[in-house]
Amino acid sequence: MLAFVASVASLNSITFNRYIRVCRPAQYDVLYSPAGQVLHIGGVWLFSTVLSLPPLFGWGEYEYVPTQYFCYCKWGSSLPYAIFMIVVCFGGTSTMMTSCYLSIYRTYTRSNRTISASGNRLLAASLTSFPESGRYLRNYVMGSRNSFSPGISRRSEGPRRQGSSISLTKYAAQWRHNSSFLHKAL
Repeated sequence: MLAFVASVASLNSITFNRYIRVCRPAQYDVLYSPAGQVLHIGGVWLFSTVLSLPPLFGWGEYEYVPTQYFCYCKWGSSLPYAIFMIVVCFGGTSTMMTSCYLSIYRTYTRSNRTISASGNRLLAASLTSFPESGRYLRNYVMGSRNSFSPGISRRSEGPRRQGSSISLTKYAAQWRHNSSFLHKAL
C-alpha cells in the first residue's frame, strides 16, 4: 500500500515540478534547490506513510494477496477508509494534476501567441528593411506547406535550389548575416 500511494504522490510531485518550471520559472531555483528537493522527496514519503498507516490502527485492514506476494488493503472491510483513500489519493491527486497541466497548457498557448505576433513583426521589419533577405526569414518564421525540412520552402532560394545543394556552412553564414538585423529590430 505504501508503494502504491508513494507512486501516486510521486506523479503528483513531478507534475508540480513541471508546473513550477513552466509557469513560475523565477521560483524554480528556490523551490528545487538541493534542500528543497530533499523536502519534496521527504514530503512524498511522509504523505504516503500517513495515508498507509490507518489500517495498522484499526481503520481498515490489510490482507495478503497470494497471487501478487504482497499485502494490500482489504477495501471491503472499511467503507469510510476506502472512500477517504479514493477522495484523497485519487481525487486530490487528479485535481492537482489537472489544474497544473491546464495552467501549463494556458502558458504554452499564451507564449505561442506572443511568439507568433513577434515573428510577424520581425517578418514585416525584414521585408521593409531587407527585401531580398526577407524571403529567407519568411520561410524560417512562417514555415511552408511545400517544405523539405521545417521552414525551408521548395520555391525558396535555400539549400535545395533547383536540385543542387549548398553547403550548410555557407547557408549558416547567410542566415547569420540575414538575422543580424533581428537583434537591432528588437
